[in-house]
Amino acid sequence: MRYLIISDIHGNLEAFEKILSKLNDVNADKIYCLGDIIGYGADPCECLTLAKKHFDCFLYGNHEYALFSPEYEEFFNPFAYAALEWTRGQLRKSDFDFIKSFSFMKIFDDFTLVHGSPKDPEEFYYIFSGYEADTAFRHCTTNICFIGHTHVPQLFTEGYVKGSYLEPGKFFLNRNKRYIINCGSVGQPRDGNPQTSYGIYDTVLKNVTINRISYPVHLTQEKIIKAGLPKILADRLIVGK
Repeated sequence: MRYLIISDIHGNLEAFEKILSKLNDVNADKIYCLGDIIGYGADPCECLTLAKKHFDCFLYGNHEYALFSPEYEEFFNPFAYAALEWTRGQLRKSDFDFIKSFSFMKIFDDFTLVHGSPKDPEEFYYIFSGYEADTAFRHCTTNICFIGHTHVPQLFTEGYVKGSYLEPGKFFLNRNKRYIINCGSVGQPRDGNPQTSYGIYDTVLKNVTINRISYPVHLTQEKIIKAGLPKILADRLIVGK
């Protein structure tokens, strides 16, 4: 089986459409989304519509969860909060109903999907360090766990102190080791590379491929500014921060 793994679209329609244009090349059996389809970007409804059409699995990201949990808003910085409030005003009833059907975590035979961490997935813990990954491994029942949330392509191997940054390319996995893998962000990369990012997991060849693609960032920026969203949400896209 080949799985297309994507996360953190964040209302960026141009980046999302660029990935969807590659579906024939990817030849994936299923497409799994690890959360945060919405937030920050100016096209939340359009991204949700496309996601519903193409994806086979949907997980809550913290931006979806915050729509229904006002107490979680305190964890948002002012720019993220402004985008959350704007997004809430854009969504249709059908969008809210759709999002309510999302799961916090999915566990399959040989891999787990979660937005933040398998440790209390509804808390959306970040995994940036080996220490945080070590905690997550103790709460994961499968050999491989795919995560999002940090917007940085990264791989953690159980027992190792540091994670590895994932450059574009193919990475072969040892069947006797356990991994936590972040395939990066579709709509708001934060690794200094503005290109949209996604991953392909091949269960037969036991490898993960990270792909990066350029998209018309300026169009996304123009939409964000025109919508009256904080300008920093547009500026950061061109530098991938």
